[in-house]
Amino acid sequence: MSFSPWFTFGCGGINFLALFLSDSNASFLFIIIYFTTKIFYKSLSAYHSITSIQLFRECSFLVVCCATMIAGSFIARNTCQEVINVFVYDVHRIEEPVSDDNPGPAPSPSALSTYMPDISIGRENYDISSGRITLFSQGIKLFLVNPILGIGRGNLVAYGEKFIDGGLIFSDLHNSYLTILVSYGLLGFIILFIFALFLSKSVCKYLFNSVHVSNSSVFSKLFSALVAYCAYAVFEKGLLSEVTFMVVIFWAILGYTVSYKEYGESHYGVHMS
Repeated sequence: MSFSPWFTFGCGGINFLALFLSDSNASFLFIIIYFTTKIFYKSLSAYHSITSIQLFRECSFLVVCCATMIAGSFIARNTCQEVINVFVYDVHRIEEPVSDDNPGPAPSPSALSTYMPDISIGRENYDISSGRITLFSQGIKLFLVNPILGIGRGNLVAYGEKFIDGGLIFSDLHNSYLTILVSYGLLGFIILFIFALFLSKSVCKYLFNSVHVSNSSVFSKLFSALVAYCAYAVFEKGLLSEVTFMVVIFWAILGYTVSYKEYGESHYGVHMS
């Protein structure tokens, strides 16, 4: 089943517009890391062998590219929100009702403004951390309650009320790694870290050994999505312990990535040296 290019671009445009109208910095980070990872992989895969100078040059280019995308995306988002804000404001403008029997004079601009709906897009009193710095310090306090085995994922709110003055400012820590550390302690975090270390090593080796394999383009997209999601998980929950669409998407992408790797190793003879 294939879709028209116009349909694909239309869906992509709608999703990007929704992203630009939102205030999710973590989602912006996901998109930026995804594209920078793709660019970095494309740059490195062009070399048959890479020297330290070439690696330094590509890393420098990656930093510049990432900084440019971050600055450009935030400017584009602010501009988009201002334009849509003006559009919505004009569409929903409410004038003072005038009866047919007594039309009366047209309302003045100052009088008209009192009938305008309070419509705005974007945050007021903008805080780029959205309270995550406070949540991080509160999470460390909960971690110290039981640093070895953790307090359990379902006890975050209850233990917050017990050990933190005023309790947690939110029902979740909004940091997947901190949530794992607090919930399962050092033991659980180390087990997950070892699993991630061996898996990432295997996936990265296959990525650069399968440049000329027919499915390498799909695999590089899955790999970039995984890297972007791991960065996204620093600022949002959605890595473990929940049955939500974010968690399901992550493990689905990881499953497809490993499946592509196993298929490539068995059918295309990609060596993992």
